[in-house]
Amino acid sequence: MPRDRPIFSTVLMIFMALYSVMGLVSGALVLADTSGASLGLPEDVVGSLPVDDLLLVGLWLFVVWGIVPAILCYGLLRRPMWKWTARLNGWTGMHWSWSGTAGLLVLLYVWLAVETYFIGFDAPIQYITLIIGLVMSFLCLSPGVRRYYSQGQGRFSSIK
Repeated sequence: MPRDRPIFSTVLMIFMALYSVMGLVSGALVLADTSGASLGLPEDVVGSLPVDDLLLVGLWLFVVWGIVPAILCYGLLRRPMWKWTARLNGWTGMHWSWSGTAGLLVLLYVWLAVETYFIGFDAPIQYITLIIGLVMSFLCLSPGVRRYYSQGQGRFSSIK
């Protein structure tokens, strides 16, 4: 670990890795049984969704909450500079992995709102997911982490 990496960045990566594992496992479980019965989802909950089965939900969980966080975690750890991410880096002034993490956290809150609308907000995993997301938002927006991933003119140009 580089000596100048803030501890909050390391904690952010750990939570991102946790999200990745949660997304891969939950996505695989939903894909294995798209009726939701093996997960203990009541038929009325699945029936209230705008889809016939949970295939799209399983794919969403696996890709968006499993694979994407794994890629972002790698980016947060190694900070690779890829040509295809240059436009995002220039637009935000931040490394693509930080921008992607911030964007994924916004998407998390939208996802939780949609989930709450369709199935309610009473499962323990929903509270755990929300709490981890709030902690990750704090970590992502902390000055040390923002400085570390800054891509402005100078390394510390956006945050003093």
